[in-house]
Amino acid sequence: LELLPSKTLAQLPVERWWDGEYPFGYLCAPIGKLSPTADLVIDLNDSNNAHGPHALIGGMTGSGKSELLRTLILSLALTHHPYDLNFALIDYKGGGAFEEFRGMPHVVGVITDIQNHADYATRVIQALSGEVKKRERIIIQALRRQGLDKPHIDEYRQLPVRIPLPRLIIIFDEFAEFQERHPEDCRQLINIARVGRSLGMHMILCTQNPAGRAVDQQIRDNSNLKICLKVKSAETSKSLVEIPDAISLGRGEAFFHVDAPRRFRVAYCGAAYEEEMSDPGKEANVEIDPDGSRKTIYPAAERSQWVRTEAQAIVDEIGRVATALNMESPPQVWPDPLPEVVDLSTVHEMCNLEP
Repeated sequence: LELLPSKTLAQLPVERWWDGEYPFGYLCAPIGKLSPTADLVIDLNDSNNAHGPHALIGGMTGSGKSELLRTLILSLALTHHPYDLNFALIDYKGGGAFEEFRGMPHVVGVITDIQNHADYATRVIQALSGEVKKRERIIIQALRRQGLDKPHIDEYRQLPVRIPLPRLIIIFDEFAEFQERHPEDCRQLINIARVGRSLGMHMILCTQNPAGRAVDQQIRDNSNLKICLKVKSAETSKSLVEIPDAISLGRGEAFFHVDAPRRFRVAYCGAAYEEEMSDPGKEANVEIDPDGSRKTIYPAAERSQWVRTEAQAIVDEIGRVATALNMESPPQVWPDPLPEVVDLSTVHEMCNLEP
């Protein structure tokens, strides 16, 4: 929140931002600090001087990669309407990094634990291939009927009347392992990224091991932006950002590379949300420092029960704004996997049938 105009969510004009007054620009959002006075704003547009449309992120366990992804998702979602921008989140290993985003209106798909469910890989590829075909059909129809100059998402966005076609940002964590175990599915996924760039589909591929054969050259060539957190070897660092220095980074530090590497610190969204400290309904003590500043202190047992993190508070605020606007959530890009066993009562409930 320190990267936004106010640290208090209630004071942020989220509805105005969602109405097109993007505070940092369309598809742009802050993700960290280059210096105490300079923010790093990512720009996922596919244009000159921008950073998109695709990205490759590397970092070893404990480097802060999950925090970077959470910050990126929250920063873009808070500043863009769900009809402007969606996320499809894929975690190959089945960790919990994306679980808190499942109910967010921008999120149109979450799938995890592909390593133990090989059919999930097929589900993802088929769903994304279908999304490509749907977007091609919509844009080609607009080209024929409304006179677009070319079949590109940027041209389509300029139409005064159009079917909502949000940018789809596909974030794939632990991608290198997916490539090793599902090479054919991987080739299809990279083709989706190649074709999808003109259709508003962005691919952000993340891995602990971006060096050597773990990530092939075609992926590197399609990724204009590369971010490297702490890695195990100088060679891995050089393979991403052309310098060996990422081996000495601390947690939450990274290099951002488009034309040249720039060092930055990832914004942290796991801290306690400070607005909770001023709730008059909670019994508390007030600590007054010699300079007159005040800090509200709650008993540890009470605090753990109700204090939210900044990430949780932002997710709640996004949900509140979406509810206030009475908007329908965008359609899911893939259905949730069915459980291994489905009894008849569950089928009745899913289909709203009387038993």
